[in-house]
Amino acid sequence: MSDSDSPVDVDIPDDALCLVACGKSKIRTYDEDLERHVPVPADQLYTSSYAVVKRNLALTCEDHRILSAEHGIVAPDHLLEYYDTKMGDVPDSEFDAETPGTLAWKIEQSLTRWSEQYDDPTIILLGGTDYIDPLEDVYSRVPATVRFPLQEAELPGMMAQMSWMSDRAEERQA
Repeated sequence: MSDSDSPVDVDIPDDALCLVACGKSKIRTYDEDLERHVPVPADQLYTSSYAVVKRNLALTCEDHRILSAEHGIVAPDHLLEYYDTKMGDVPDSEFDAETPGTLAWKIEQSLTRWSEQYDDPTIILLGGTDYIDPLEDVYSRVPATVRFPLQEAELPGMMAQMSWMSDRAEERQA
């Protein structure tokens, strides 16, 4: 890769809130005896290698949360049962941040509460455009700088994103 083709480096402040977009691959938590799914910490629910790399980078931030298509903003230790909703499954009506109770409204409320604790808050979203585009209005209204490093770094595909995130996590842990 030539210098002109190198990804743009994106600074991730230590005190940022890192949001990890949920993933499709999840641990199956069905308990035959109970005849239902058993809740697990949100941070452990998503099992793909992509999710693990995002989580590892997020763990280098002062704070991190899961951005769930089903539940909104979730603390990593919050117990969740298995679910099968991705952002593309969410009805358009849920992206109306003006309507209390919608997914967008809940996300905006959570991010605003977090942001109001800081003088110059930064939120880092580790996820694809399916977690950015439908929530653009929310991100623009939150009183924080919201960054999308996987898009800003102009990384060509999931493998390049995983490599970039692994490198950033390693650098930040050193």
